[in-house]
Amino acid sequence: WVHWLIDPVLTHGFDLVAPLYRRHPYEGGLTKGMVYPMFRALYGVRLRQPIADEFACSSRLLGRFLDENVWDRDGAHAGINLWLASSAASGDFRIGEAALGVRRHHAHADETLDLGTLVTQVIGSLFADLENRVERWQRVRSSVAVQPFGELATGNSLQSVSVDPEKLIESYRLGYRELRDIWTWVLPPRTILDLRRLMNGPAASFRLDDSLWATIVYDFALGYRLRVIAREHLLRSLVPLYLAWLASFIVEIRDHGEEDVEQRLERLCAAFEEQKPYLISKWRWPERVRN
Repeated sequence: WVHWLIDPVLTHGFDLVAPLYRRHPYEGGLTKGMVYPMFRALYGVRLRQPIADEFACSSRLLGRFLDENVWDRDGAHAGINLWLASSAASGDFRIGEAALGVRRHHAHADETLDLGTLVTQVIGSLFADLENRVERWQRVRSSVAVQPFGELATGNSLQSVSVDPEKLIESYRLGYRELRDIWTWVLPPRTILDLRRLMNGPAASFRLDDSLWATIVYDFALGYRLRVIAREHLLRSLVPLYLAWLASFIVEIRDHGEEDVEQRLERLCAAFEEQKPYLISKWRWPERVRN
């Protein structure tokens, strides 16, 4: 894996090479549902793992990293990987992905974190980056693919993962009942109405529309910027909404193959790109944040 990450830098002149793992469709939901689609829409680079712990970089990009004012920023212990990836995406650097095969289970400190803490750290880092690179991401209007290296093997080598979407849906319903008043500080009334409609109906038909989900994430980014409530409380209140998206995603793709899952994620990312003018407009005119 070290060779596969480094060779594009040494041999082909790339500046950043991130890993691309083959994972079970139910794994990495936070990256699939929020980090990757939003990163792609913001910076115009289709980098699947912008928060990866491992990567290879050129000396030119390393110089850029050392000049970045991110190392001592609040939350750097959790956000530095993402911030370095956005630094590369914001500059004139060649970016690639190396297919590293199946990601095996290894003990990791993050595995001991509850979902609320994980969302606070990961999504908080993403939202914080918006404030520091606003001049860059507001100019980006589309996205481009990064250069792939290698191919992800297909087959039945993935470990089985079981997730009960009904439990996720019940967590969302509980969250709606307990957090609706908090959400009204972040989300416009029409979104609250759409979320209310999700409260009823069987799990088999539970769907959270892509465009609705994209605007929810963007509204939370705006609420984070404006500090409409304490930032940690705001981010933790996002958890039931994320679980609603994850339940919807699992219900939709659980009987489909990997290629269909990839197409489904592509439609999600397209929705984030299509809704980006919504984020830009409300960022520039924040008094409209709750309209």
